Formats: sequence, structure tokens, C-alpha cells
Amino acid sequence: QQHNNNSQQLVRAVGSNKGILFTDGRMAEGCQVWTDKSYVYQNIPQVMKRGSVIRHPMRLPQGTILSFKLSSTSVLYLMLPDMERNGNFIETLTRLGWAEKAQKSDGGVPQIMGVKFSTQMKVMWSVLPKGVHKLPKTETKETIAAMVMVPEDVYKAYKQQQPTSSSAGGQEQKRHQRRRSRKGSKHNINSRARTPESSSHQPSSSSSSSRPRRSTSGKAPTTTTTTTTTTTT
Repeated sequence: QQHNNNSQQLVRAVGSNKGILFTDGRMAEGCQVWTDKSYVYQNIPQVMKRGSVIRHPMRLPQGTILSFKLSSTSVLYLMLPDMERNGNFIETLTRLGWAEKAQKSDGGVPQIMGVKFSTQMKVMWSVLPKGVHKLPKTETKETIAAMVMVPEDVYKAYKQQQPTSSSAGGQEQKRHQRRRSRKGSKHNINSRARTPESSSHQPSSSSSSSRPRRSTSGKAPTTTTTTTTTTTT
């Protein structure tokens, strides 16, 4: 069966080859995940909060084909919380050009509260144009999946507000180096202050050397060592 949405909404129609009933809604904290369970989304990434969620029963039978019609180009996230019942979507969607979302990219992945799965949820995603689309047929005995769609313009606006990974990484590296430099300099000053004999009995050019001085009087060689400790934050 199909569920027709308001024309202003992102998803105009959803259907399947198994007579499954669907509902739709806005993605938000506490939003229901499936039609037949009370489990809800929590800790939703900012980029998904303006998306649309498509709800169907938690367990889809083998051979299910889901179809939907998008009113505009969108980013579709297909969440797979149970790797033993993932419909083989990771393999079939990868062949179609979809990608697996990194766990920490774009704010991470949402959590599903009320149920505990044995594996970490994986998310497949792709940018899909306006029109009708079908997901590959589910290949496991049961499939547990959930869909969220985000308009492409919303996704692009979010990405433009985020620093690029390279610039963010470079800035963080510079801050890290400055912290190390400040702490290292402070430690060296304190170390010299505690061992004034290192400057009063030896030339400054050899104060940092840990090489033993050769004894000319038959006494045991004397070793002067200045230790520098680097603290990593």
C-alpha cells in the first residue's frame, strides 16, 4: 500500500511489494522509529534534524522492495542497526554507488533508544534526484532498517557551515604544538632553576650534553644530565 503525503513535504509517496503500511514525520529528538514499536531516536545529528523519517514495521520480510517518490533532490540515510538482519543492503547498495557513512562524520549517527542491538549501527547514504526510487530487494530472512531523507540544499548549507577536515585538523595541530611548546619551555626553565650547578660548573654549550666527562685525576667520570620532559595533551 502507499501513503500519500502533503505536497509540501519531501516524500510524496511510499510503497512496497508486500502490502506494508507506512507513516511519515519530521526527524526530531524522541521521534518514533518504527510503526509497531515504541523505540525512539535520540542524539540526532544536526544535519538530520530537518529531515523526513519514513516509518514501517521494525522487521521487514525477505524479498521486500521499498519504493518512494522524492519531491526534490535529497540525501537518503538508510540505518541498519542489526548486522545479522541488514537485508544485505551494505553489499547491494555499495554496488549501486552508495557509501557507508563514517561513524563520526557530519555529527555522527543517531541512537535508537528502547532496544539494544549486539552490533554498532551502520548507515548507508546517497544523494538521490527528484523522482521515484526503489531500494534493492531485502535478502536476509528478516531485515531491520530505518530511513531518513534530508533535502540536498539543507545538507549543503550544513556542510558549508562546517570547517573542512584538513583546515580543522591543521588548526588543531597548531594549537597542540603551541601548548607543547609553552609547557616544554616552562618545564625547562624550572629544571635549570633547580640545578644551578649545571650552569656554574659547565660551559653553556655543553650544558645539555649527557656524555660523561673523561676523568684526568683517576676519579670516576662525572655525568651531568639535563632532562627535558614533554607533556602531551
